[in-house]
Amino acid sequence: MTTVLPVEDNSQIRNILKSYLERDHFDILETGAGNSAVAIARESTPDVMLLDLGLPDLDGLEVMRQIRIFSDAFIIVISARSEEVDRLVGLSSGADDYVTKPFSAREVMARIQALLRRRSMSATPIPDTDAGETKASPTTPVKSLDSTSSETAIFGGITINSLTREVTRHGDPISLSALEFDLLWALS
Repeated sequence: MTTVLPVEDNSQIRNILKSYLERDHFDILETGAGNSAVAIARESTPDVMLLDLGLPDLDGLEVMRQIRIFSDAFIIVISARSEEVDRLVGLSSGADDYVTKPFSAREVMARIQALLRRRSMSATPIPDTDAGETKASPTTPVKSLDSTSSETAIFGGITINSLTREVTRHGDPISLSALEFDLLWALS
């Protein structure tokens, strides 16, 4: 079952999100603080996080930065910060989506489903109706530029491992959001 971690310091908003998540049969972890969000994400590995940026103890952008070190969970930012620059910073800092307050809980649920659909589609072979064969989807590990592993692509000092979702440059790790990794893998 899919696990969702709402991280929201406003208990009324958190309860609204929880009621919609329960209705859609998600497992739910919850917190209202940034430090505990990092700890919960590390211990319980949620599939999706709903992250407020204005948390009392640790800014949501810092929460996202710390979580991206060890997790590729989908992160949907839900924030009152509604300026374009705020959305751009959130998305470039590792968010997969950005919703501004006030928001529609039904829309947030639809966005969660869209992200999960993308994940399930990337693991499913795509039938080739012309040749009667099955092609790999764009994120299925089929690349091998080093001829030792079909899950690894190496070029220009950059190594991409699709199984561990790790990227290194000359042996040094590079931190990427889930979307950034998927794009890099698809383009490699």
